[in-house]
Amino acid sequence: MKSVAFVTPTFSPDLERCELLVRSLDKFAPQTPHYLIVDSFEIPLFRHLQSSRTVLLPAEEVIGLAQIRLHLRQNFWLHWRTLPMRGWIRQQILKMAATSSIDEDVVVCVDSDVIFVRPFRQQRLSQDGKLGLLDVDYVDPMVEKWTMTAERLLGLSPGSVPRRGHVGHLITWSKAHMRALQGRLEEVSGQPWQVAIGRCRTFSEYILYGVFVREILDYGLSEHAPSTLALVRQPWHHDLSTEPGLLSFIAEPEEDNVAVMVHSKFGISPRKVAEIFDALASDSDLPNRVNSASI
Repeated sequence: MKSVAFVTPTFSPDLERCELLVRSLDKFAPQTPHYLIVDSFEIPLFRHLQSSRTVLLPAEEVIGLAQIRLHLRQNFWLHWRTLPMRGWIRQQILKMAATSSIDEDVVVCVDSDVIFVRPFRQQRLSQDGKLGLLDVDYVDPMVEKWTMTAERLLGLSPGSVPRRGHVGHLITWSKAHMRALQGRLEEVSGQPWQVAIGRCRTFSEYILYGVFVREILDYGLSEHAPSTLALVRQPWHHDLSTEPGLLSFIAEPEEDNVAVMVHSKFGISPRKVAEIFDALASDSDLPNRVNSASI
């Protein structure tokens, strides 16, 4: 297995969630490096998370663009060659750019609202002797838009690419393939790849990478094999509005899950999630006693 590292772009509103992610990785993946990408002016807020395993990377150095932050109602960033860039698009560029800032061969993208609940072993990333790449039969209007954007960025004919789902919360990339993808973007656009993406109004880094692997590299010649393995338990069809429901969701992951995701948009206090994580860590029998009683 090649060397592996986790990568997480984050910012101050997600600090408490990021703290819990780091704690869960300390417990369940203590040997795997973790890179937190943070804007320089916010690094002091995250400094206490730095360790021999957890490394802070300044976002300005990672992204490779001199940007100005616009203090509007939403989080926008400005570069003279792009449209005002929404923060969520900038975060996707940071994930892609991180491959040039780390030594490891494989990047595992993980967001701040993910919590590891089982030991992580690199073998879980393997599919048919290769790196598993999430590739599922799922299409919605956003996947359609993101695939159209990928076709344009990669110089492929509109409508020529089968629509597939590659979006998840523990996604594995080959550093070598990401560099090849960046080269393709620059070849097609005639400009730095970050600028090409920064001009997009809607974009998915996971769809772009998936289309590149499938349509440009071909699975048979790449480091990847398609995978439908759900490494992270999704919350969309679970009732997390009650404490027992939240406890059950976190305490009873499905067979293939190594982590759970409690989306920040759910309005659930990170402290409540941390309380449940701590209770589970100190009481291995707790999942067997999940009921309507408060913990």
